[in-house]
Amino acid sequence: ALLANTSESDPHVSFVSLDSEAKTILPQANCLTAALSNDLRFAVTSGYDKPGAAVWSLPDGKEIHRIPTRALVVSTLFSPDGKWLLLATENGNLRLPVGQFDPIQELPNEVRLHAPVWSPRGDVIACRNGNAVVLRDALTLSERERLELPEHLGWVGNARLAFDGTGRYLAIHTALGTVARWDLEASQPVVTGRPKKERH
Repeated sequence: ALLANTSESDPHVSFVSLDSEAKTILPQANCLTAALSNDLRFAVTSGYDKPGAAVWSLPDGKEIHRIPTRALVVSTLFSPDGKWLLLATENGNLRLPVGQFDPIQELPNEVRLHAPVWSPRGDVIACRNGNAVVLRDALTLSERERLELPEHLGWVGNARLAFDGTGRYLAIHTALGTVARWDLEASQPVVTGRPKKERH
């Protein structure tokens, strides 16, 4: 697990092994995003004070690479197969091969990835877009499908998204605290969830 400490006196990110409870300190100040590679060999972090991202080797916690970007890195994602790292920045998106972390492949700048999550199947990335969720092709980031949240379930807001372990179901935690999920294998994706309370 990665835990960010954003205190002014001791800002850092901790990597904690849930098996051994061993802890490694990564001196990342002002942490904005952090992600672990699937094999737990690397961590990638970014800060809200300057562009770029740092790649750390684990468990020793050494910074082994600095990824330059023109804007702040707002999301970091490793692909389920462990081969790719995706960085979403404020003005574009970058894909890098894990292990080399270079060269950088730039993806469409007009695509904004808000709270992205990568499907366990590896083929799509889900992200927020207005009051909808968009499924994007993991390689090109082109839009595959748009999932509208029914009005009676509230609105997306600053929601979090999560796939189940199979990639069949996509869940969302809405602005009203409603949890809803889509069945992505249905001919018409079905969303289920508890409706918001009526206001009196």
